[in-house]
Amino acid sequence: MKTKVRYDSEEERDTILDEYSHLFLIEEQNISEGDFLIFSDTEPQPPIIYVNVPEVEFEELKQESTDLMLAIAELAEADAQEKTEMQLAIAELAEIIAGGAQDGEVIL
Repeated sequence: MKTKVRYDSEEERDTILDEYSHLFLIEEQNISEGDFLIFSDTEPQPPIIYVNVPEVEFEELKQESTDLMLAIAELAEADAQEKTEMQLAIAELAEIIAGGAQDGEVIL
């Protein structure tokens, strides 16, 4: 539902904005009949903008997007491999440290 409220001064405008703060201000009209604030109880949706893109450019963008997704997947795989290798190295180091200690010795 929309509510249209007339105001005559900036102070009155500010008061109306405070009074109707539970609604969404969707429009302000400054016309010969007067100044109005228009509120709605539903949040306005941003306009949808359609753009014509040449097919060649569109295909290039699709290919670039695919290439980027593949690169991200490769980086994630390399990161997982590196993490596994690091965990194995830490485990080996822990075994060496634990195996090197004799009868309650602490190796620093």
